[in-house]
Amino acid sequence: MARRVQGGASIRRLFRSLPDAARDEIATVLDDGSREIERQMVARAPRRTGALQAGIKRRLRRNSLSVSIGITGSKAEKRKLFYARILDLGRKGQTVTANRRNPGGGTSRYTMRVRAIGAKRFVTGRYSDARAVLNNRLKGVWDRILRRVAGGD
Repeated sequence: MARRVQGGASIRRLFRSLPDAARDEIATVLDDGSREIERQMVARAPRRTGALQAGIKRRLRRNSLSVSIGITGSKAEKRKLFYARILDLGRKGQTVTANRRNPGGGTSRYTMRVRAIGAKRFVTGRYSDARAVLNNRLKGVWDRILRRVAGGD
């Protein structure tokens, strides 16, 4: 569910040319902010068994200064939590046809009604309060970096 931003290539070039001290400072702020967003996602996630909450993880890439938060991990881990997308985005009520293998051989076909599930938005939610705090912290970091580069600090 990653989003592409217009002008992203030029931003990535800018990030690669940053001094290591500036990169570390930005990465620290991103790390703190992503921990808060991850904590809020875990708090919003449905908790029947706790597997879904345990599957919410975050990954900070210091080289590209990017963060992934959500149902991440290996293919096997994501496959076990396939239902996370259904719970997050919701599902329409419908009647489906299923095929079942019989123990003695052959198959049987039957229909079943699947109930609708409302969207919980625990991964794709806005989290505007946490994002606002993170943006304010990043503005302060950029101000300090630009002052250092301009020789005013």
